[in-house]
Amino acid sequence: MITESGVRELRDGGTDFRCRYDLVKFGSHGKPIYICVILVAGEERVLISERATASGVKAREFAIWPGLFNFHLELGDGIPLTFHDDLTISSDRTGNTVRGLRKTET
Repeated sequence: MITESGVRELRDGGTDFRCRYDLVKFGSHGKPIYICVILVAGEERVLISERATASGVKAREFAIWPGLFNFHLELGDGIPLTFHDDLTISSDRTGNTVRGLRKTET
């Protein structure tokens, strides 16, 4: 597990890490909800809320906009995201994506 503060420490300390966004459920009105898994030093760490609740520690959940976009732009690994028709998200190091949206031909 890792908090946003922990991700900020990784980034600020120059530690190499990757972000993976897993579709976990559909929220109100069928909106996709994702969790973030931070991959660092061969280990997977689920992003959790900064504070525990009465029911314990919980994975931080994101809707695509603005949550997931804002998190990835502020604290993400800098790798562009690709959104697929099945609502899964992948990273792309080839530069074929722009801020999570597929480039369109003009």
